[in-house]
Amino acid sequence: MNGLEPTAIVLPPSLDLLGAEPLCRQLRTKVLSGEAVIVDGGQVERIGTACVQVLVAAAKSAQSRSLSFRLLTPSTALTGALSDLGLADELNGQDS
Repeated sequence: MNGLEPTAIVLPPSLDLLGAEPLCRQLRTKVLSGEAVIVDGGQVERIGTACVQVLVAAAKSAQSRSLSFRLLTPSTALTGALSDLGLADELNGQDS
């Protein structure tokens, strides 16, 4: 790694089923590169279950590789979806 702060992945306002595959590819690329994963969730207005699952899986994958996974400024919609699905704790405290 070059010592610079990793670039954050900025989540779009709408993350539905069609957004799950591109999000998964983007997060997988980041994890496989060995970089810390930083996700900015401040713009999310709507998120589906598939995208929540992708985020949780990416966090677990990063953790298994001893990489940092940080969710920055999660929007009310994002925190609400995580809470509704009982997954809020899965993305809290993931910074390793």
